[in-house]
Amino acid sequence: MSLDALQGPSAGSRFNAPALGPSGFLDLLETHLGLSLPEVPRAQRVAVYLSCLQSVGAGRFYTDSLAADAMGTAARLLAWRDEWRMGGWLGQLGREPRIRDLAAVEEVAARELPPGEAERLEAVLRALRAGARVPVASVSLVDELALFPCLWQQVLALLPCVRNATSAAYLNAQGTGELRRVQDAVLKLCQGDAPPDALSPVADGSLLVVRSLSASTAEHWLSQRLQRAPTDRLILAESQGDRLDGTLAATGAARCGFTSPSPLRPALQCLSLAMALCWEPLDIHALVELLAHPVGPIARAVRKQLLRVVAQKPGIGGDDWQAAKLALDADPAAEQAEAKDEVPGRWSELITYWLECPRWPQQEGAPVDQLAERANRLADVMQQRLALAMQNASSDATVFAAAARQCVDVAQALNALRVRGVERVNPRTLEQVIAFATPAGASDPASVAQVSCVRSSSSPAACIEPADEVIWWMPAAPNLVSSLPWREDELSCLRDLNVQLRDPDLELKAVFTQWMRPLLAARKRFVLVLPTGDAEVHPIRQVLALLVQGFGTQVLDLDSPEVQQQMADEVSAQPLPSVPEVLHVGRSVPLDQPTQSFTSLGDLFHSPAQFALRRSARLKGMDLPSVDEDRRLLGTLAHRLIEKLFGQDGVLTWSVEQVLSWLKPALSQLVKEEGAVLLMPGASVSLARFQARCEQALPTLVILLREANAVRVQTEFEVQGSLFDVPMVGSVDLLVHLADGRTVALDTKWGGDKRYAASLISGDYLQLAIYAKLLEQQTGQEPCALGYFVFDTGNLYISAPDVVPGANVRVPPPEVSVGALLTHAKATWEWRAEQFKAGQLDVPPPKPGTEWSGPDGTLAVQGPKPWDQEYLVTLGGWQ
Repeated sequence: MSLDALQGPSAGSRFNAPALGPSGFLDLLETHLGLSLPEVPRAQRVAVYLSCLQSVGAGRFYTDSLAADAMGTAARLLAWRDEWRMGGWLGQLGREPRIRDLAAVEEVAARELPPGEAERLEAVLRALRAGARVPVASVSLVDELALFPCLWQQVLALLPCVRNATSAAYLNAQGTGELRRVQDAVLKLCQGDAPPDALSPVADGSLLVVRSLSASTAEHWLSQRLQRAPTDRLILAESQGDRLDGTLAATGAARCGFTSPSPLRPALQCLSLAMALCWEPLDIHALVELLAHPVGPIARAVRKQLLRVVAQKPGIGGDDWQAAKLALDADPAAEQAEAKDEVPGRWSELITYWLECPRWPQQEGAPVDQLAERANRLADVMQQRLALAMQNASSDATVFAAAARQCVDVAQALNALRVRGVERVNPRTLEQVIAFATPAGASDPASVAQVSCVRSSSSPAACIEPADEVIWWMPAAPNLVSSLPWREDELSCLRDLNVQLRDPDLELKAVFTQWMRPLLAARKRFVLVLPTGDAEVHPIRQVLALLVQGFGTQVLDLDSPEVQQQMADEVSAQPLPSVPEVLHVGRSVPLDQPTQSFTSLGDLFHSPAQFALRRSARLKGMDLPSVDEDRRLLGTLAHRLIEKLFGQDGVLTWSVEQVLSWLKPALSQLVKEEGAVLLMPGASVSLARFQARCEQALPTLVILLREANAVRVQTEFEVQGSLFDVPMVGSVDLLVHLADGRTVALDTKWGGDKRYAASLISGDYLQLAIYAKLLEQQTGQEPCALGYFVFDTGNLYISAPDVVPGANVRVPPPEVSVGALLTHAKATWEWRAEQFKAGQLDVPPPKPGTEWSGPDGTLAVQGPKPWDQEYLVTLGGWQ
């Protein structure tokens, strides 16, 4: 029953005498009988059975469950129906209500449901009873015939020379010496005898228990054992076999071929992400994941450019988004990427289809035909990637094949629903369809058995061939027998209908004997590698502890110094590097940037080492795009609203009602295009607060500027010039032109009311001071006032009186005036320039003390910002 889990070379399997499990044997019979058909995806069968359940009307025992979880209920009842059919049920009516209800469903399912294993076996039965022959001379069963479902028993009864396994079959003790004593005691347990007296400890090394605190240590130990002491081995790994294979391959041993199918392979995630964009509101996190994903319906280079836009302005359809689309269509490099990836169509067309697609309310559901079309188009993409992978002989071909099959299965399931009158499906149903289409996922393309690998298995029941050494790798929680999900009166009714269901008691007894097979298969040595951590104790350990005195106390501890000396070379301990206070690079570090900005000056003044790493060494920080509902996003949206507001004609003459009338649709459109994270479930409170603050701040700002006799407001005004002979550039958030010809430079901030109110007094407004100097150079006129508008509170703080009535005036003291700040900045520049010329780079800590200050007249050193640590860890301080 478990021989499908066999891997690697087999001593008993040879040409024309294969060792097969039920799945492989059924395929063989269908091939010889001419009954082979394309495999029917489980998702399609569940979808069809759902329509069958719905077609028999309401008032059934499953009606309420079907209303709550249609696909889940259909899958569960289909499993019931298939198990009954395997037991010989033909849809007969019974006296129990649930059986009568499913019998009514079976009348429809018998005509419409695609074939499963039961229907395939019934077709084989009809062919064999009609006189068809298969070239099978004999069949040897590994498990008792009574463990097979009824239909399998009927098929096997029609085949020649079927040798039935007894309870003692494949339970022969193969060992010698003291290992044989243990195996003989195990055989008595398997035969139902009482446990014998505990045996004396095994002293000849034929029963070895291995323990380690880390799985990695055990994997390296096993790799060394396989390479240094080759012999006839069998490795049993029910779990973590793929990880073991990875270590074997990395250390020079051959892979055994363990697989770990996972639905999390990148190609298999693509369909779910593409479907997640079909719902209103837009799932911005799914959009980011699709754009950043290794596999997608659009070339990765194109998605990367769109990802940069979304990371800054999370949404679809904004100005930057549209500009990126136009640039991609005109980019020759994008055309090459298109040809390479075999994706037809202009990028703007593909972006429109996959990312700007129609979205439907989740409660109403999406049209089935459009979702099916989407799955089919993605299947075409995966087929093209598959063809390219096969052309390049890439191991990724298997993953793309699984992804293409997944998309086709989902499309077929959706079409099956559509044919049966289902017009729309909700997100939950669609997720279940995709899950049913990907029951086990796809395996790692590199997880194939290699030449000279040892025999291996992922199931103890498949360990039927003896080996000199059997290694059971980290046995943990076993797969137990499940009970029958029906009431006793229903089981009695099914028995009256001649339905032969499985016997859990018989299965449990068989499972116990199967657990003993690996131990009994060992000729010279049985090795038990214990799992790490607090894993559940496997029954094989409990049996050995019962039969052998002191079992579990005499173990090979891989973490002991004696074993470690044999396994690894000793490496002397080295302390982690600490952060130096000063870096001496041994040569001059140039400062000749094309232009400087306030940000670059801040790095130079307050964290010189970071300046050198970013701008001289040109290191780039980790680019992990994310969209979060944080203050930065709210501040960016507030800036954009101000830009759009002051782009309206006559805005300075608007009343409060006019501002609010414009604000509601403008804010709604802006959030949709550049702040879609605020539209997602759970963000409604944040969106309401943001809207309330906008409704307070924007009218307040318009009123303040109108009362100041402002005639024009320029947003994001670009300035450039020079400061202490250094080219400088910057952008003023708001440049307000007054009626008398004067100007006011304002910086807008989302929050930090107290901080920015105090900064004008404390002199912490160097950015505005620099912009004031650049404005004077560029326009010939210095602003009459500088200030901050704090969006969160609607407060305006300004540096001069009698400029903006209603503003909060904070006049800087003479020692921190604009001129004084620029003088301090010049002195700081000269100080740092001398240090860089001498090859000396200070590495101040966050919030440094006065000891880090420079000569008199320089600015106080503030140290690096918290978000700059990724650069400074290159200098040490990892602890």
